[in-house]
Amino acid sequence: MMPNLLLVLALLVTLRATPREGTDDRGGDTPASLHPLYVHALTTPAVGVYGLDATFLTESVSVAWCESRMREAAGNTTSGATGLLQVMLPLHLPKVHALGYTASDMLHAEPNLRVAAVIWGGRGWAAWSCQP
Repeated sequence: MMPNLLLVLALLVTLRATPREGTDDRGGDTPASLHPLYVHALTTPAVGVYGLDATFLTESVSVAWCESRMREAAGNTTSGATGLLQVMLPLHLPKVHALGYTASDMLHAEPNLRVAAVIWGGRGWAAWSCQP
């Protein structure tokens, strides 16, 4: 059975070792630091099943927390940013379509992460206002 990618990310957020101090640049709480063993144990199956880069998947937890508070259906009507990792639809719609998805698919974790991974593969986290 394939693990639900959103569940894997949620576990990465909740299974944590030591909380970080402070807040993110938007004034919200930062997710806790994750013990490396949890990261490895939880991301290795997802990397294999979903073909995502391990660094991307691990770092995407803090970016998704900052961008959307881990909400699949988060959206920004001003910028067009959509989903878990706030993919900018006005800018990245060709990538969305090239991967076989529609704009509304970006409201679901798996396609949103897959498109975000392609964007990340070309520019790292430079395309996001939140950084890991």
